Amino acid sequence: PMPSPQGLNFGDGTAQYIFDGKQPTTENFGLGRTDYQISASDSLFARFTGSGSERTQVQNYPDFQTILFLGTKLFTISETHIFSPRLLNTFHFSFNREFAGERGVYPEFPVALLSVPDQPIPPGLLPGSSITPYEGFSKPVDTYASNRFNYQDDVNLTLNGHTLQFGGMVERIRLNENQPNRPFGEWSFSNLEAFLGG
Repeated sequence: PMPSPQGLNFGDGTAQYIFDGKQPTTENFGLGRTDYQISASDSLFARFTGSGSERTQVQNYPDFQTILFLGTKLFTISETHIFSPRLLNTFHFSFNREFAGERGVYPEFPVALLSVPDQPIPPGLLPGSSITPYEGFSKPVDTYASNRFNYQDDVNLTLNGHTLQFGGMVERIRLNENQPNRPFGEWSFSNLEAFLGG
């Protein structure tokens, strides 16, 4: 980009580029719940919670942006059964999914200047001499997904004026990550003279 009219000219071939950076953010949240009495000794409870958010951040230049996103889903179901006035059992199952990540937004770039033919984003450009690099988010997309499956059973037993509580819980966790790092290259120069000299 060309230097800003209100920016400083350092007299060495470099000048300031000034722009307004905005950070729009969107958040959504929802919750649903139901309770159902199956019979005199059985009851059912279910709940779903979901949320989603997205934030756009400007990088070194306004044409380069990073979109941060996060989505969560939590589903829980529970069944309570009364075996007798002394024995109560409650079973829970829950599924929790979290999907988070970042993705880059890049300007259109001349095909002849791409490091790798047909690549979707431009390479990073570091001209040196303390000049702000002409690059955005170093990864076209960076994702992290977490899935949790939880099984739990609780028993309440009353014996001769005493109450015993016992149970067990099993949880399975599955993690999936995608974190590439500068997959389309980066051009780095020691100083401005080397950059201008190619």
